[in-house]
Amino acid sequence: MLMQKEFPDHYDFFPKTFLLPYELSDFKNAFKTPEELEADRERAAAREAEKRRGAAFNSRSPITVGKGDDKGQLSEAAGNNLKQKKKQTTSKKEPQSPPPPAAEAPDSPYKKWEPPVYIVKPECMSQGKGIFLTRTWEDINPHDHVVAQAYITNPYLIDNLKFDLRIYVLLYGISPMKVYVFEDGLARFATTPYEPP
Repeated sequence: MLMQKEFPDHYDFFPKTFLLPYELSDFKNAFKTPEELEADRERAAAREAEKRRGAAFNSRSPITVGKGDDKGQLSEAAGNNLKQKKKQTTSKKEPQSPPPPAAEAPDSPYKKWEPPVYIVKPECMSQGKGIFLTRTWEDINPHDHVVAQAYITNPYLIDNLKFDLRIYVLLYGISPMKVYVFEDGLARFATTPYEPP
């Protein structure tokens, strides 16, 4: 997973994976609808804009009051400063585009959003024990150490059966690169036809 984060263009074949409980907040975000993600982006952008406005206002030259200045001059200077700030923060609202047609409409080009399917595997078990599929992060105990990985819903099949290949490799050296591949691999097939979740 570190390689996927470092080299996303080369590791695009690797399903999205989360180590829980360490990446629980990112895992929760994976179940948000596009509308919720857009709202999050808008809130983050608004917070950032507010920070920039505050920084710009605080960086203006301070109002100095010297001898002979009276309250009238001070309030006039403060008023000018506020007018300047108001001028900067006021902007015309851009017209909003109409919402897309409802996804439920039969001729709609928009596909109805469905939560993703994740396969959850316990950290310290084997032989398929404790593995389950989920469409919500709430199925997972936040204290359990598990790996949650995007489930491939359209896998390669042979005679409508899922399968995997085990090929044993020994990396002997990297400079120069030297790899040994054991000639006898292992192919395992499911015993029941595949059904999408």
